[in-house]
Amino acid sequence: MAPPASAPLDSHFRRVAGWLGIAVAGFGTLAGSGAVAGIDIVGFLRPTPQPMPAAGAFGLALCGLALRLQLTERFPGLGRTAAGLALAVAAGRAFGFPGTAGMPIQAAVALAVIATAMLGLRAKLRFAGRPAVLWLGNLAVASACAGLFGLALLDLQDVTRPMISALPFLVCLLLLGLGLLLARPEESALGTLASITARGAVARRIFLGVALPPVLLATAFVFFLNRNLLSLPDAAFLLTVLLVLAGLLLALYSAESAGDIDSRREAAEQARVLLTARLHEQAAQLQDTVAQRTRELRDANASLRAAAESNALLALVAQHTASGVLIADASGAIQWVNDAFVRLTGYELGWVVGRRPFEFLPEPGAEPAAVARLQEAVALGVAAREEIKIRRQSG
Repeated sequence: MAPPASAPLDSHFRRVAGWLGIAVAGFGTLAGSGAVAGIDIVGFLRPTPQPMPAAGAFGLALCGLALRLQLTERFPGLGRTAAGLALAVAAGRAFGFPGTAGMPIQAAVALAVIATAMLGLRAKLRFAGRPAVLWLGNLAVASACAGLFGLALLDLQDVTRPMISALPFLVCLLLLGLGLLLARPEESALGTLASITARGAVARRIFLGVALPPVLLATAFVFFLNRNLLSLPDAAFLLTVLLVLAGLLLALYSAESAGDIDSRREAAEQARVLLTARLHEQAAQLQDTVAQRTRELRDANASLRAAAESNALLALVAQHTASGVLIADASGAIQWVNDAFVRLTGYELGWVVGRRPFEFLPEPGAEPAAVARLQEAVALGVAAREEIKIRRQSG
């Protein structure tokens, strides 16, 4: 599975890949045009006297153009066409086509590899879980690096000749290989290397341990050989020993990093388990609380329903009883009277509402003590049984 990369970072990588393609296309066109015209334009960049063949230069130009065009949404077909022409140029060297005889066979093979990669830049063909184009891009970068180190050994008598002897061709091959890797950062290691996550940090450390030691050791190897500080057998022996030691150190460091990552993972897993247990406990408590509140609400609703039914029955009794009934609030003001009260006293409901019964009901000759006890019972909200004379509205 490819590591995720941020969209802005991907666009920057692809933009760089496009500029690399433009640079190689421009350089190849310039060098090829000079070779056709008989002018050695890039001679100052070449450590060997042989000029850069026009077929190789134009093949590189076509590969650079293919890289740039396939990164656009408008001309991917033209990019594949350019890559196909570059592959035809490389194949022409193998079949002895006119104009390709000056290109070394190893250069033709390298050109065929990079042209094939350009043809499959947008393809979904995969090998070992990665797009095939990325493997070809890595192969191109490795071949270019090997050729560059070979150029540094040209002056040694023990070395016959490097794999590829044209410096401009090697540099262009290296740029095209890097362009292929940058063109699909979401599926190459570049997305992981550029990320700021823990995975990216580990990937950068491993990359530095894997990529830099061989390059640095090979550079030191070439330096000591060119200065005659070491013989070729001694340098090869030391290089092998140091590469093995670097691999062992990287393995130990990777194991230590993996142990740290595993420890952090276990700690995070324990924290997750504790948090999950706490959440389950809180959920159980919440369920108990909800159940308790539900029971309380159910009981309260039952009480309210019973009270409503009781009040309805009381209201029914009060409405149809032969005795006068009045209902007053806490301050003693009348809120309701039944029909029997109206018949007994002559006071209509609309007239008595809001009045206090002891302001107009007691007869002037009523016993004051009985009236006082009734007033106290009404104020306290308790039952009382007294007999007093009342005054009808008609007098």
